[in-house]
Amino acid sequence: MLVLFFPGIFHVINTLCSNTRLQNILLIPTRSIQTLPKSIAPNESIPGTVKDSLLELTDHCVSCGMCLPSCPTYALANAESESPRGRIALIRAILQEHIDAGEKAQEHLDHCLLCRRCERICPANVSYAELMDGMREYLQKSPGRKKGGAISRLVYTALRSRKRWSAFLLLGLRLERSGILAAVSRISSGRVASDIQRLRTRILPMITRPEPLRSHYSAIGTSLGEVALFTGCMQEWVSADTIRSAITVLTRMGYAVYVPEQQQCCGAMHVHGGYRQQACDLQLQNRELFKHLPIQAIIGLSSACVVGLTENACDTPMPAQLKVFEFCDFLTSSPGLQRLSFKPMPRTLLLHVPCTHKNVLRKEYQVEQVLRLVPGIDVVPLPADNHCCGAAGIYMFENPVVADQLGMRALERAGTGDFDEMVTTNIGCSLHLRGLLLQGDGAIRLSHPADILCKAMGKD
Repeated sequence: MLVLFFPGIFHVINTLCSNTRLQNILLIPTRSIQTLPKSIAPNESIPGTVKDSLLELTDHCVSCGMCLPSCPTYALANAESESPRGRIALIRAILQEHIDAGEKAQEHLDHCLLCRRCERICPANVSYAELMDGMREYLQKSPGRKKGGAISRLVYTALRSRKRWSAFLLLGLRLERSGILAAVSRISSGRVASDIQRLRTRILPMITRPEPLRSHYSAIGTSLGEVALFTGCMQEWVSADTIRSAITVLTRMGYAVYVPEQQQCCGAMHVHGGYRQQACDLQLQNRELFKHLPIQAIIGLSSACVVGLTENACDTPMPAQLKVFEFCDFLTSSPGLQRLSFKPMPRTLLLHVPCTHKNVLRKEYQVEQVLRLVPGIDVVPLPADNHCCGAAGIYMFENPVVADQLGMRALERAGTGDFDEMVTTNIGCSLHLRGLLLQGDGAIRLSHPADILCKAMGKD
């Protein structure tokens, strides 16, 4: 029966089961960290103005070192090359051709999570994310660029369209349920085996085929207007209940809610991976879709998606009529919030504020403000010195060791407190932390603020 569903399934199996093709097609050969790699030659197709603009950004850094204590990778490695200051110096040296952009240099740049905590505390206001994104794009267009793993390359390709992404996830589920992924994992080795195992144990167990959502939900009571809900590429596959909870809250507040099926990925992973043009293509598709809806706001459930929608990857600006809000931010700015009534919920919540929410949107207090609307709830913030959880989009696959170290640090701190569940506003962080919990006792429950509000409204 599997063959009937997937006519090309045997081609997939043959490709996966050939170790030679795995190395040549899916992954670069495994190399020791100490091996001296090929260097990247300057790419003549890249205009000098691009290089000049990146160099100008590096010149803003005054090398004060205030960023070092804030950097999660520096905290783990205690090495200058794993700090923002060290990476800026490395970028400058590569662009000025003082050193080759070899594999080791690329590793230090790729280890950056782009948590942007350094940006928040930088006294010189260095545009670190702009610099890092630009440098990764520069390297992607260079002939000696180190290729990513199989999973990340498949993800970047599949996310170019919503239909392709759905087909990719469904294929993964069916290959897992048929036992094919397990068989491939057994006969594979190295990075291929670890990537497949990570997919099988961390991601696929949390994915379920989503039930279709309506494209429009009417407001309850007197209407305050119409909004659109941005669901992103993972929310409906991993936490569809959160989408329904958000719709319930918004319609109860008096808003009609559009959930357009044609919406695409926000493009954040692409721009941070150096694929700016793909990110721009996705942004333009979303803008074209939403600008034709009679809405006053686009509301995102994931802080990273909100950043992805608002930070421009294109030369053309965001249409003025499109206003993007994070869910909690919208609630605290809306008069409709007064319409909601909550039953008491004696519960202690551990609040995990994602890096995108804290360091980019910088509206983390709205999350706590919304949660405290529910009588009986006590909100305990996760200790601020815990840095990033290690998710960072595709980072959890590209740099699994560092991602897991940071994630376990977050969960270890969570495990020392007395609370009922953890709350986060980013689907990537939730996915990563839940995947780590699957490897342990799984005692910590993760929720979104919309889930908490919906329960307190008596809408389980």
